[in-house]
Amino acid sequence: MDFFPRRSNEIMTAQATEKLIYKNEVLPLCDEPLRRYFELMGMPSPFAAPHTALWRGYVGTWEIIDTRLYLVHLKGFVRSDQKGVSVNNQVVGLDFLFPDFPDRIFAHWVSGRLRATKGGVLKYVHGGFMSVYEQDIFLEFKDGHLQSVTVKDNEIPVQEEEADAPGRPNVLDLLFGRNKTRQSDDE
Repeated sequence: MDFFPRRSNEIMTAQATEKLIYKNEVLPLCDEPLRRYFELMGMPSPFAAPHTALWRGYVGTWEIIDTRLYLVHLKGFVRSDQKGVSVNNQVVGLDFLFPDFPDRIFAHWVSGRLRATKGGVLKYVHGGFMSVYEQDIFLEFKDGHLQSVTVKDNEIPVQEEEADAPGRPNVLDLLFGRNKTRQSDDE
């Protein structure tokens, strides 16, 4: 039986994102493309969670070069034994998984949609990759080749209690320095 959650939507702690280099920008990647590699190979992940914000046990840096997706850096945590006690203290790199490709590997196993984000956090969600950012960038891949990109501009979600409390300041307005007070429809 696995102790760690299997998917990011089963996790109740916000997770550290992967990184995606796209058009010379480093973007948070709210997805786990390496999980697909382990599934394809029929093997469990060799990584261990160093803390609750990194249940998958690694952070990968991915880069799109000429429409091809590459894994270009990996910082993973594996269990090692010290005096008979298993601890998560050994840090490994890309060559741990791909010894023949220590600098980068073409991610041919990636097909489907990946979600990157851009801009500030509009709504923080303490679970998986569910926080809402100013923009979602959806990248569609087939066998590691970028097929299409869709950008979605997000809006600040309206909280139910805020909608029911006219005249009360919106906490997001206060955080972002907007000195507005919600007015009721009756005024």
